Amino acid sequence: MKIIRLQAENIKKLTAVEIIPSDNMVEITGPNGAGKSSILDSITMALCGGKEIPQQPLKKGADKGKIIIDLGMYQITRSFTKDNSYLKIEGKDGAKISSPQKFLDELVGSISFDPLEFINREKTEQRRVLLELIGVNVDELDRQEKSLRDERVIVGRDVKRTETLAKSSTHYPEIKETKEGTIADITKKLSDAILFNRQLDSDIEDLEKLKDQAIVSRNRIEKINADITILRDEVARLESEIEGFKSLYTSEKKNL
Repeated sequence: MKIIRLQAENIKKLTAVEIIPSDNMVEITGPNGAGKSSILDSITMALCGGKEIPQQPLKKGADKGKIIIDLGMYQITRSFTKDNSYLKIEGKDGAKISSPQKFLDELVGSISFDPLEFINREKTEQRRVLLELIGVNVDELDRQEKSLRDERVIVGRDVKRTETLAKSSTHYPEIKETKEGTIADITKKLSDAILFNRQLDSDIEDLEKLKDQAIVSRNRIEKINADITILRDEVARLESEIEGFKSLYTSEKKNL
């Protein structure tokens, strides 16, 4: 249930007020006697009625007053005269509720509480009330909190034990001196290392490209060598045929 508009006229110290919340929280401020408590009382009177309505709900000197609370689905109007009060509840569709106070009692139910009484409670009690209102199991929450606190104590002991062990241990006995560096020095070294790694990656990429090019060139050389071998064989064959023709020509010439 959420109040989307509150209007009150001539109620207690209020002459006229209208509040339309724009967020989940509304801050009510002002000097003493300005009517802050009257605003809270107006909500309580409108929703709870009965004993929550004081003997004199009207502003001094007023003959009538009213409180309107818009809940979105329902609008609650509680009107006051000097002698009596009247309650009317209308649905969003204009339908009227036949037993308005009973309807309110069921609607408000366990979420209603006295704001002033809540303010005067101890902080631990305020925490408990708020958590219970939103459906949180306070006992389970306390149990989890205690468990986390106990775990934090154990972890804290382990951290102290580890720190003591680290201080008493010499991890690098060959290092005799240490030098404290500044953030600027460490940042520069880190930046230089990043640049070096980037250049190294670029060089490796170039090297891989050269390797690929070398493989392609080697394959071309092997193909050229194979072609040369074929050509040499062809030349040798042709030279052999030429020698055969020469021998045949010389023999025929002698016969002539």
